[in-house]
Amino acid sequence: MADYREGQFDRAAERLRSLHEEKMVSVRAAAAAVEAMAHHRAGRAAEATDALARARPAVETLRAEYRGRLERPCSWDHWIGPLLLAEAEGVIGGRQAGAKP
Repeated sequence: MADYREGQFDRAAERLRSLHEEKMVSVRAAAAAVEAMAHHRAGRAAEATDALARARPAVETLRAEYRGRLERPCSWDHWIGPLLLAEAEGVIGGRQAGAKP
């Protein structure tokens, strides 16, 4: 994520690509969301769309893990994916981050 925040979009996308098969769903969700933003900022719309398509089901898996057990996610690894997905959808889709679709 640091590469993305520093404007190193190509390097960020390359590093995050290595996490496509990560076992921890929270890591996959966060990585795919940031990868989507990196591709978008680098002008690669199709790759950004593909990364968002990977992030959404990962975030839904995270939400399902804590749904019914807690009112809110209890640790960073449950909230970072949804937060970054909301940011990515705002950046790519033109909506305000966190706004309801």
